[in-house]
Amino acid sequence: MPRFCSLQGLRWLSNGYNEADAALQAAASEAVYAPSEAQFLGRGYRHRILQAQLRDKDLEVKYLRAQLESAVQASKLKEDSIKAAENLIRWLREREEAAKQGRSKAQLALAEKASALQSCQVQTETLLAEVTQCDKALRHGL
Repeated sequence: MPRFCSLQGLRWLSNGYNEADAALQAAASEAVYAPSEAQFLGRGYRHRILQAQLRDKDLEVKYLRAQLESAVQASKLKEDSIKAAENLIRWLREREEAAKQGRSKAQLALAEKASALQSCQVQTETLLAEVTQCDKALRHGL
């Protein structure tokens, strides 16, 4: 909106200066100023218009710089978010790998315990068979 107002103001100034230039040229014969002085005054008006246009361009440049800075900051935030997500994914994969290794160790320990239990069962059955044989031998021997 400030840009519109500035351009509107420039149009108003330009129209006013053009009308003033036309009036000066029309009244050149009756003027207090010489034609060269009137031309100088017209240049002053044009100079003011150019200064106003320059100020308008400066404001536009400032606005565009602010937009660029905002876009750069948004890009940095996006990059930071992506890095944080990548770090989280990496950490989760490490945790998953650690869990897999823990599961493998637990499976090995369980297999060892099952093997030991089976060995104990075989020994128990062997002892039971020996006890049964001893019992039979003792009964036949008495």
